[in-house]
Amino acid sequence: MPGPPLKRIEKQSFIYSFKIWLTTSLLAPIFVTLLHFYFLSVNNLRPFHDPSIYNRELLRLIKALAGGCVLLVPMGLGLYYSVILLNKRLPSLSYIKIYLSVIGIVLANLAYFILLFNVLWTNIESGLRTLTVISIFHAMACYTVAALTSIWFYKLKPVENAPPILN
Repeated sequence: MPGPPLKRIEKQSFIYSFKIWLTTSLLAPIFVTLLHFYFLSVNNLRPFHDPSIYNRELLRLIKALAGGCVLLVPMGLGLYYSVILLNKRLPSLSYIKIYLSVIGIVLANLAYFILLFNVLWTNIESGLRTLTVISIFHAMACYTVAALTSIWFYKLKPVENAPPILN
């Protein structure tokens, strides 16, 4: 037996939430960049014919990867503590993953909710506001897809004999 049940839960919860955090931090900015390229090509801006756009997009992707790692720390911590608490309270792993999906979506998009609120309440030009809000919704969709994919992709192991939470 590798140790007390609480230590196993904490280690397993950390590994599971770290995988989700890392996968979401890496996949979401890549999804956002691919979506950006798609909309550039749909609008006939020919992103693939201009070599300078690759440098700008690569720099944007590197900034998004670094920023995503920092902005998703609350999601990683929230999922870590949620896995610990839900593992002790809920009997089914599918119920735990459903709760984690809701928590992950909210925490992955927390910075974008704040940004969206700021954009909607500032006094900027209507056309620029519309483009900004659409870009924020695109990013939120990419972060949601990345978070949900990673939550359901990685296996959450059941913990037997988990100590109950004292009320």
